[in-house]
Amino acid sequence: MKIAVVGAGAIGGYLGARLSLAGEDVTFIARNRNLAAINAHGFRLILEDGSQQDARAVRAVQDMADAGPQDVVLLTLKAHQLRDVLPQLRTLFRPDTVVVTMINGVPWWYFHKLAGPFEGRAVASVDPDGLIAASIEPERIIGSVVYPAAELLEPGAERPSDLSTFLPTVLTRLMRDIDIPNGIAAVGFDDGDVGDLVDGTMKQQRLLATCPKDVTEDDIAGIFRRSMELW
Repeated sequence: MKIAVVGAGAIGGYLGARLSLAGEDVTFIARNRNLAAINAHGFRLILEDGSQQDARAVRAVQDMADAGPQDVVLLTLKAHQLRDVLPQLRTLFRPDTVVVTMINGVPWWYFHKLAGPFEGRAVASVDPDGLIAASIEPERIIGSVVYPAAELLEPGAERPSDLSTFLPTVLTRLMRDIDIPNGIAAVGFDDGDVGDLVDGTMKQQRLLATCPKDVTEDDIAGIFRRSMELW
């Protein structure tokens, strides 16, 4: 079966690699470094237990026309990116091509054949001018709910063994890249404010109730003190 994955991110990569390893003919629609990396090395899955699987038979193209007509198209990009790919998307279609939508949010086709007073109504907030519906016939669509949790590492990267240090490193890099102040001291707080900050936090019990452990005032004070400067 020929399957095109439009959106070579975490979910698209996971599903495309799995399908390829199961023997399907998988083509990713990708760009830039991902395009080059997939064609050079395939797609590597690093599973929860640390084992690795390499889907080397996959290929990637930037122009959908180069992929040619497909049996199945997986839409695994972000909702706001869909309109940008519509001009090329139909080059992947044959009369019987199926489109599996794995896009966040309420889909434009939500009320298609949904019995009730809203049957057939367009979701205007998603497809205000009807362009998406006109480009992808509802008869092609198979809806889905995506359960896997996955992340996309940059091409050539290895998943670190100690995730407790990996996540803070990623978040720190992101905050520095978008010029977030370096800790709460950078926005005017100092150690003398910790008591008031703790009092205010302890009043937010509806939020603290979701914590995986009981939270004490000392816990909160420690967080604020360590947050005075982040890097």
